[in-house]
Amino acid sequence: MKKLLLSLCAVLMTAVSYAEKTVTFDATADYTADAGTLTLEKDGVSITISGGTLANQTDYRFYKGQTGTFSSTVGNIKKIIFTCTASGTTKYGPGCFTVGDGTYSYEGTTGTWEGSSTEVVFTASSNQVRATKIEVTVDDSNNTYSVEAPTFSLTSGSYKDTQKVTITAPEGYGIIYTTDGSKPVEGNGIAVTANTVDVEISSTTTLKAIAVDNNDPDIQSAASSLVITIYHELGSLESPCTVKEALDFIKAGENLDSYFVFTKGTVSSIENFGNTATYWIKSDNGEDSLEVYSGYALGNVAFSDVSELGVGDVVTVYGKLTLYKTTYEYTYNNYIVAHDKSGREGTLEQLSPITLADFTNGGFENWTNGEADFWKSTTTASSATISLSTDAYSGSSSVMIQGATNNVRLATTEISLDAGYYLITFYAKAVDANAQVRPGYVKATLNDTKTSYTLSSYKYVSDAITVSNEWTKVEKAFQLEEDATVSLVIMNPKDQGNVLVDEFSLTPTTEDAMAISTVSESNTNNAVFNLAGQKVNANYNGIVIVNGKKILQK
Repeated sequence: MKKLLLSLCAVLMTAVSYAEKTVTFDATADYTADAGTLTLEKDGVSITISGGTLANQTDYRFYKGQTGTFSSTVGNIKKIIFTCTASGTTKYGPGCFTVGDGTYSYEGTTGTWEGSSTEVVFTASSNQVRATKIEVTVDDSNNTYSVEAPTFSLTSGSYKDTQKVTITAPEGYGIIYTTDGSKPVEGNGIAVTANTVDVEISSTTTLKAIAVDNNDPDIQSAASSLVITIYHELGSLESPCTVKEALDFIKAGENLDSYFVFTKGTVSSIENFGNTATYWIKSDNGEDSLEVYSGYALGNVAFSDVSELGVGDVVTVYGKLTLYKTTYEYTYNNYIVAHDKSGREGTLEQLSPITLADFTNGGFENWTNGEADFWKSTTTASSATISLSTDAYSGSSSVMIQGATNNVRLATTEISLDAGYYLITFYAKAVDANAQVRPGYVKATLNDTKTSYTLSSYKYVSDAITVSNEWTKVEKAFQLEEDATVSLVIMNPKDQGNVLVDEFSLTPTTEDAMAISTVSESNTNNAVFNLAGQKVNANYNGIVIVNGKKILQK
């Protein structure tokens, strides 16, 4: 009988040791009520993101470069399974995550982490991740507590300015709590013998607490957890900031992520329109301009029709400000809180691509308001800072593409092309010691209302090409397999210097030209100049000077 009891105990202990439970987060059912709340809790498991949204009701979004922290107060996390909206390492797929501890693998739309920890931190390293479902399995074998866990007077979420949180344990028990997210135990945390304590929270804090028997510290409860995000407001609906004040606040760069800002301005242009809109607002004097990135309509809802936003509208925008690379902007999850359409100049205009025959100014001779004609896309394909240069291969001007710490692109306006073979030709020259160019294109698809384009992946027709301080001729052929609207692009890769580009052309060709891949410095000994001393190309008609001699070129 003794042996039988020992055997039964062993079986029961084994069963308890491996007791597990799975907490499932379904984006359609489990979400935060406020888009600004970056923590979601369920059954002792919490998800906290540094950037993204848990309020979408369709998927959980972990923005590129941001983290998602999974923590448990009911036992070590053993496994996390993500079901994503895309596969592998493509944008939104599980392969865009990296994680320091445990093992992580992915196949198709599923990503699986395995290990043993009370906290697991994922980073959306290569791109944004979107998950429709997240299953967190925890080992709750040791959670046979005889004492109820403490409660908090607030629930996890975002709160304006300093908050007071009351922690309450069962009658007759004391409390141990921490404010740094660490586990509260004897010797770690603040201990009080009373069963209630008030804690003042003035900044974003993870509060954890246990109830403990004052006479026997071995008798204690599971830990309760509370994540409080403290935010502040700049301006108000009645007295919003001006665009200049918003720009000055970004430039000061202090605690931007802790502030929600009201800014009033006039819509000056609209870049993209869909469920959200990306647009620019300007000040009354027109001198200050601020981008509103992927913003929602009045009442924090999706836009439903293009007529809802127009140039000339006066809006007050609410959200967080940031400096994204070199752009001062409202970041994700902003929305309009006041909207006056009485000054509207018109609704968002419909777009239409030009034809190849319409595309001119490959020599960058024509400029309007600091922009080269036909060299400004209506999308983010145009990302470089450019300027006119009088150092030209031919004619009187070229374009200078400024280098940056990220890849930047000079892009054409959208051009409608037939399927077929094409030859890109241009001349490039380094302004600084290190300079590269990389030619290519990106397909742009009009939305149903023809008011904005959606970009596909960039297609580059060569690797990055290093150019010297002499004009270098670049010729690259490519095939367009179907009729498409495209923006032709020349990338200046990250961490490179300024580079000049001139005499750009795109010409239809044949399959035989696919073998063309020319990169060569132009022969300055045979350079052709007009009588004004300007370098011209071989198609120039008139009297020219070659190697010091005047000739008639036809």
